[in-house]
Amino acid sequence: MNRFIVIIPTILAMLRRQKFIHILLLLEVAVLTAVIANAMAVVAATQGQWKTPTGVDEADIGVIRSIGVVGASNPSTAAQNLQLLRAIPNVVSAAYGAPPLMNTATVEVRRSVDSQATSTLAYIFQGSQGLAQTLGLDVVMGRTFTADDPPPANSLTDSSILPVLVTEALSHHLFPNSSALGKILYTDGNPMRVIGIVRHLRAQITGAPTDDLSIVSEIRIEQENVGGAFTIRVRKGTLNQALPQAASAMELHNPGHVQADVFTLSDKRQQYFASDMAVTRLLLVVCSILLVMLACGLAALTHFVVHRRSRQIAVMRALGAMRRDIVFFFSCENFIVVGSGAVLGVIIAIGVNIQLAEHFGLARLPGTLLFATAVSMLAVSFVAVTLTIRRTVHREPAALLG
Repeated sequence: MNRFIVIIPTILAMLRRQKFIHILLLLEVAVLTAVIANAMAVVAATQGQWKTPTGVDEADIGVIRSIGVVGASNPSTAAQNLQLLRAIPNVVSAAYGAPPLMNTATVEVRRSVDSQATSTLAYIFQGSQGLAQTLGLDVVMGRTFTADDPPPANSLTDSSILPVLVTEALSHHLFPNSSALGKILYTDGNPMRVIGIVRHLRAQITGAPTDDLSIVSEIRIEQENVGGAFTIRVRKGTLNQALPQAASAMELHNPGHVQADVFTLSDKRQQYFASDMAVTRLLLVVCSILLVMLACGLAALTHFVVHRRSRQIAVMRALGAMRRDIVFFFSCENFIVVGSGAVLGVIIAIGVNIQLAEHFGLARLPGTLLFATAVSMLAVSFVAVTLTIRRTVHREPAALLG
């Protein structure tokens, strides 16, 4: 540390003599720091969303989309299909209805019957008896559906009150000072009575708080001939065997339907984030290229500067300066320039990030990410400069003067 303090005046004098080159280097480091920091913020946000749970045990859930063909007769009813699926080996439960990460419908929910009252847009998972059990929801207050709760589909009227489960997020959003449990919620359709509150059920994963505003409603279906998503839950580790068997059985017993899709919920997550992960990989490649370009640029610039100052290095060597002293001198000089550029880059990165957060919803830059980016810039520059200067100082003083 003392050596660094002693040579600071000399370093500053040399920087003033070649200020144009060093200002360009400082600006290059600042811009690259700002760009890389914000790019890595996008990567971190995407990774965070990727790891966000839906509230469902995705590893054991499969979906069969069996769609009715217009004009074709189909002898199997919805109740028979559910019974068929539950009889498949290793299938724990089955229901008509879609899991998260699909095109879940939304409904406007109000606390009052008044149609002019303030409403909240919530996702609604509406399906057959057994949907909540199949999704494996974590009920934290109240209770889940019993066999007697779902009203028969053929007996529903506009005044029928549907028992529902809501998420903690929706309960807190509608009733900040109490709980939605036992309350009646109003929509443009049937009113809903909250019988239980689940921890999480995210219909989408966008990073927005509204992802977790969800409602689950079960309706008993029996003789109806309906097509759509049939969801199954299987014993752990048996999905790859049970899902194809279930799909084959459904295809055999529903000649009037076509299977539009058969997939696991884990595969759906992969598909859901496919474009985001592609962008993430692209950003990582770009950041790597930028760091390599910085290292190459610093090496070239250092070689140029050292070549112009070879006489100075020769004199220092002739006066008894050790090789490590010269390497230390140039490393300190580089540290001051790159360090200043990194600090300026952090300031620019924060300013850019604030604008991106306001206009595009990008997550705010964490301090640890800014620090890691600045340290990476310093590390890359240190390695590039040190390796370059060492090649020069190993030459004899006479060779440097020549």
